[in-house]
Amino acid sequence: MHCSAIDISEYRPPSLAVSLFGIAAKGVAGAQMLVAKHRIRAAARPDFINSLPVMISVHVPKTGGVAFRSILHAIYGRTLCLRYGKPDEKEKRDLPVIPANTRCIHGHFASDAFDNILPNKALITWIRHPVQQVVSTYRHFLRNPDPANRSSRMLHDKRLSLREFAALDGIRNITTGYFLKNRRLDDFFFLGITEHFDLSIALFLSLMGIKMDLRMPRLNADRFRRRASVLPEEDLRQISLLNRQDIEWYEEALRQFTKAAGAISPGLPE
Repeated sequence: MHCSAIDISEYRPPSLAVSLFGIAAKGVAGAQMLVAKHRIRAAARPDFINSLPVMISVHVPKTGGVAFRSILHAIYGRTLCLRYGKPDEKEKRDLPVIPANTRCIHGHFASDAFDNILPNKALITWIRHPVQQVVSTYRHFLRNPDPANRSSRMLHDKRLSLREFAALDGIRNITTGYFLKNRRLDDFFFLGITEHFDLSIALFLSLMGIKMDLRMPRLNADRFRRRASVLPEEDLRQISLLNRQDIEWYEEALRQFTKAAGAISPGLPE
């Protein structure tokens, strides 16, 4: 079995031990988020927002969907409908009926899940560099085993290394192979880039007719970028090869995002 710099040696059984620093950091982020939600709610224009089609927000795992969900809640309030299931299973077509007043649906589901019942809709989603997304998912499941998720079960049952985990069918090319399958970039009303989170939020608020300067706190963020240097180049190369389809889609999305964001910012951060 190949062992990479972040393999099963990082595995720890679920523990009740809680980091006081982590609690404090989450508390600060939570307070900041409440302030941000209040500002967004106050600046939103209900007449303009209600004139838009129903928004279908596809939360691709580990792309910043937790923080974005808070923004959607600030904008849509009780007309936001959350639908979270098991993203490693094929989407069922007998989804629960959505409330009649729903203006936005957000959760883990394929982008075509509501095509039959909501032909007039607008798609929104976030994507992240596939290598970062795979590593983040691996670390997340190491620390937070999810018995309902097949990939998580296999990780812990078989003590998979990073490379072995990345090769699972439920992990490789998960964005274009499942969540955004058969979608083109121009199918989306908004497509955020996790690596450019603040600029993506600014673009989204602008599209929603909300004019304000806002820096959002990051909820449920991981520390991949600060620890990326510990990953062997061979591991990064192998993960890239396994996710070639997702990477091609991401790179084209990033090019288009750069053009769209140029209207509200002089340039992307390095």
